[in-house]
Amino acid sequence: MSSLKWSATVSDDLQRIAEYIREYNPAKEQETVGFIIDKTNILLQYPRVGQRRETAANGTELRTLLVSKRYRVLYDVTLADDIEILQVLDLRSDQSFYR
Repeated sequence: MSSLKWSATVSDDLQRIAEYIREYNPAKEQETVGFIIDKTNILLQYPRVGQRRETAANGTELRTLLVSKRYRVLYDVTLADDIEILQVLDLRSDQSFYR
């Protein structure tokens, strides 16, 4: 069975997203962060559902999961289907990451 862990930087990413939403719509802050976290649970059943970006020599794949039109999750998946969430991107501000 797959395992799912979160890198230390993801907490900062989610905090930054929450702070941004709080400025414009405080009522949606927790709902949005919860939505992002809930959507990543699909990786436990389908670890390779996201778009493959690159494959390391050890077989670990770097993938991205589009959570919504605004948020993308960057993650690693191993040959044993273990998953590590590396980063949560707010596409409104992190567009240069994909250029």
